[in-house]
Amino acid sequence: MLVKTNWAAFLEQMKIMGYVCERMYLNKRVQYFKKQGVVVLSLYLHNYLDVFKRNFMLVVMALVLLAITFFVWAGVPFFIIGSFVADFTSNFVIIYFCISLSGGFLFSLYFVPFNLKIAKNIASIKNFSVAVAFVYLQTGWILVSSSIFGTVLILMNVLC
Repeated sequence: MLVKTNWAAFLEQMKIMGYVCERMYLNKRVQYFKKQGVVVLSLYLHNYLDVFKRNFMLVVMALVLLAITFFVWAGVPFFIIGSFVADFTSNFVIIYFCISLSGGFLFSLYFVPFNLKIAKNIASIKNFSVAVAFVYLQTGWILVSSSIFGTVLILMNVLC
């Protein structure tokens, strides 16, 4: 029940009610997925799928840019960063780490527009600031991309 005592209290009550309504909506959505027999997706994955579905043209543009600029996000870490780090050290672990980290960083730059949109959604749901949510998302993309990039690099060395 709303009781208007002053403007600040009224706004606080509305904020609490909005949070409760948002949580009720999320719970209804989770219950719907459970009824349909679908595995309940995590909050992040659900937001990614929602943004990809709504911004399909942005997905197409990112994929085209990834294909056109393959030499930048794949060649720069191998040839420029790798040779630069190899001049300073002969430790292969450090060289592989720097190559994979720079490759993951360059690859994750293509997904900044998606991560900004998802960070806005996550920030509103989890009561984070948008900057904190964006840093979490971008760091996750960099780490996952780096690990995939490093795995491909190791497999290329082993198989070739």
